[in-house]
Amino acid sequence: MRKVLSILLILFMIFAFVACDSEVEKTPEGPSGGQSEPVQTNYTVGAVGPAGGYIFYDKGNDEGGWRYLEAAPADLRVINGVPTVDATSDIYKNAAPEDQYVIFGYYRTTPTGDDVFLNGTTTYNAENCTKTAVGTGKANTQLMITVMGATAYVHPSYASADKKEIKSAEYAAKLVDQLTYTVNDKTFDDWFIPSFGEVQLIYQNLYLNSLGGFGAFGYASSSENDKEYQAHGTQTMLIWSFSNNDWDVVFRGNAARVRPVRAF
Repeated sequence: MRKVLSILLILFMIFAFVACDSEVEKTPEGPSGGQSEPVQTNYTVGAVGPAGGYIFYDKGNDEGGWRYLEAAPADLRVINGVPTVDATSDIYKNAAPEDQYVIFGYYRTTPTGDDVFLNGTTTYNAENCTKTAVGTGKANTQLMITVMGATAYVHPSYASADKKEIKSAEYAAKLVDQLTYTVNDKTFDDWFIPSFGEVQLIYQNLYLNSLGGFGAFGYASSSENDKEYQAHGTQTMLIWSFSNNDWDVVFRGNAARVRPVRAF
């Protein structure tokens, strides 16, 4: 009898150990009873992000649903109408010079009216136009898409052989919004054009540290500006010159260099 009890005790101990071990392997349940999300990995500025680019800003908290800003792994290029940041592909590497810049596009309330800011007037207003602060790039990009819609005006030098201003479906905000990039079987489609403050952070935290493959170009932001560009009027966007470490403006009817970013 004692031998039988000993065997039963051993079997019970083995069962308890296996049960405990299997519990350790399970993913904890979330508040609703389903599996919870994995613990968020912490990133440092300059590290490679989940979308294959580089982290250029850490807010330090998750307020607003995001903490980090990540620049795409390469500048935006448009190949046969398709936006891409896949610098590993031959078609990207061999892109024509005109495919390495993106037409920014601008807005008019009527086809023959004045070029206006996104508030629908010829007067810039920080309250109802795009903004410059860190954390506003996504809202800026969405505002451009909401106002300009499916097509945006393009300057004659880019638009047509007869030098007439036309509207194009391939404008910066829309292209960045359509951009997808897949890393480790996960597709990222939450890209936007960085605000002026965000472009400056890219310059400081990535370009000056030789991270991200940036060139000595002027990179466009999603922030409007009321400084006139030559004879083109007030339709300008702020850019940061990586070669001169200084700000400038680009006429929105022309093309610009764009590096998409995302927040997470």
